[in-house]
Amino acid sequence: MLLSIFKRTVSSLVVVVTLLILFNNSYVARPVQAASGDMLRSIFVNPIPACGYFSAGVAFDGNELLISCVFSNVITRVSPVDGRNLGSLTIDGISPSEGITAMSWDAQNGRLWVGSATVVPQKIYTVTLDKVRHRGTATFRFTHTETGGESWLDGLAFDPTDGTIWLGPDGQTQVYHYTQAGTLLDSFSVAEFAPFGKSGIVVGSPTKLYVANDGDSQIFYVNKDGTSPTLFANVPANKRVEDLECDNVTFAPKSVIWSKYSFDNYELNAYEVPAGECFLETRGKILNVPLLKQNDLAWGESEYDNAKTQFTWCGKTMAQCGCVTTSIAMILDYYDVKNPDDGSNTTPATVNEYFKLDRKPAMCTDGSGKFVAGWQSRGYFCANVVWKAAAQYSRDAFIRNRADSMINLLNSGPIAYDAKTLRDDINLNTPVILQNTAQNHWFVAKGIIDNTFFINDPFFSRTRLDDPAYGNSARQTVRYVKVSSDFSAFVVPIESPDQLLITDSDGRRTGFDPATLTVVQEITNSTYYFQQSLADDTGQNTPTPDGVGSYWVSIDTPQAGDYKIQVISPPREAYSFGVYAYDHDADLTLNSFVGQSTSDVPPSYIFSYNPIHGVTTISYQVLIDIKPGEDINPINLKSKGVIPVVILSTDMFDATTIDALSVKFGPSSAGETHKRGHIEDVNGDGKPDIVLHFATQQTGITNGTTEACLTGKTTNGLEIKGCDTIHTVQLSPKS
Repeated sequence: MLLSIFKRTVSSLVVVVTLLILFNNSYVARPVQAASGDMLRSIFVNPIPACGYFSAGVAFDGNELLISCVFSNVITRVSPVDGRNLGSLTIDGISPSEGITAMSWDAQNGRLWVGSATVVPQKIYTVTLDKVRHRGTATFRFTHTETGGESWLDGLAFDPTDGTIWLGPDGQTQVYHYTQAGTLLDSFSVAEFAPFGKSGIVVGSPTKLYVANDGDSQIFYVNKDGTSPTLFANVPANKRVEDLECDNVTFAPKSVIWSKYSFDNYELNAYEVPAGECFLETRGKILNVPLLKQNDLAWGESEYDNAKTQFTWCGKTMAQCGCVTTSIAMILDYYDVKNPDDGSNTTPATVNEYFKLDRKPAMCTDGSGKFVAGWQSRGYFCANVVWKAAAQYSRDAFIRNRADSMINLLNSGPIAYDAKTLRDDINLNTPVILQNTAQNHWFVAKGIIDNTFFINDPFFSRTRLDDPAYGNSARQTVRYVKVSSDFSAFVVPIESPDQLLITDSDGRRTGFDPATLTVVQEITNSTYYFQQSLADDTGQNTPTPDGVGSYWVSIDTPQAGDYKIQVISPPREAYSFGVYAYDHDADLTLNSFVGQSTSDVPPSYIFSYNPIHGVTTISYQVLIDIKPGEDINPINLKSKGVIPVVILSTDMFDATTIDALSVKFGPSSAGETHKRGHIEDVNGDGKPDIVLHFATQQTGITNGTTEACLTGKTTNGLEIKGCDTIHTVQLSPKS
């Protein structure tokens, strides 16, 4: 004892003499500056919470510290300045016997993430706090399904860079990474945590985690893949460090990590972290877009589109082909659009099944470039996604009370990537779907911090656009925004290498001009783009060759009128295209066309479009001949007989597919008199036509009428319309 006192005395004298020497040599003593890893404050909760002596969890909500009790559903509010007990919050939805361990504050959504204490498998909740009522409401999110460790979670962290969750049970060296929906993304183990295991977890930066080693009284930082564990701080000896939490407010401009110890009368210590780390509010914005994976076990092996009965470059399953469908599901989830069918959460599976509705046969190219049997449907054309279908999904959800809002496609379709536009979109709370520069994968951009864009990748474990695989750039972007009305659109895809040129009633064109070999986009709200066929994200199939895919004309809110579609195809080659016509309310009329170019003149199809809900949205214009053989087509209004009308076949249309019973003629929509048609090559071109007859007195044609039209359908549901000139006369029938 005396020796110890002597040593301390001598040591003190040495310090005094040293300071005097420094002073006499004109040195000025400066206060010691805290550094990364240094403890800035130590507080004790006073009075001690009544909920129990064993406490593991700590969170910081921007104003107060929150402390959990392992064997209770009560959370204690604590002043980060002096440790004063500011009151308690009883959490409804979590039983006292279940308890609460690790916690993490989600500043983006103003809620608390908490882990259960005494149940296996461990449960994860979000909690909305009501400090006025001294209560909180818990919502179950998911279950930690991996085995090992103790029953309680002593590490839980909300990641503001991508909205995901990091967690781990007590007594394990393993750290797990989940989506908010409970999909396990990844895990890693750090050998430095053995034999006691890790405890608290907190996100320090977009690339770094801080993880505590509870038995060794240490805090490490590691990369998010578990590599490069580095000692950050030694906590007081014999302290069993548990949960960790960030605080960039209390010591501003410095940021700290609060550590919570167990069995210690509620002691909390604050450790300084490097500048720019440990953020609650980001320098920029991260949108709360849920991360969904196309290879999730719940749907990864399910059939993508109708891939089992058609050729696709990507494969057959959602895991292989589902990057676009999954990205769309994330956007729909972000806007809280539920499954239109039953109100359940939107998933890649629900979107995929919805997109497969209204299936029709189509001709799609195979690996050798030949046309083979394929499919088009509400949301797919030859295995490529119809972007407008997401708007139809949201509309259907809305009218069935499955969504509070609807979304629609901006810019009619994909547009070229622009970093400034993407930044502006995110600042306007609009997540954006991006296509990588290699054109073989799609993902969601959902945030920006400083100059770094953050993404939700539906397949790969990539979280930033500046990942080497993406090179901090993209090729195309697709944007959806909230809307309240007018979903009208006219969308036409065609399999490459064929292209399209569409001309509206005013002569404006959009598509590929074969005369100038250039792309024109003259029609208002129109775009013309190429969509590369999807590649197999699992790498099992041959990569999609460049230039293989489909060309699309997409016109948003088109005016009513006629639209001529020209198919730019090599002579005497087959082609296949689809027509998707949406009215104001997003009701879809879908048709498929297959043909073969017979000359150097591009095949042409004319359609009449009307966006008004409740009328025929789209009809194909057929050639008709009223009273064949007559030049002026005279119609005797006093005749008690019939008017013959021929629907002519062409290279693009087979008149024999007409459903005669569906055809109506004249202003009064007269039906076919004989309830059937007569097949005959009327004009001698070698193609069979169909001859129909209509009672003159039932047509509604009146004196002075100069044109008469008919409407009808083909046997596969294609609406048709045809008109011809007439000359009315009033001659009494011969006696």
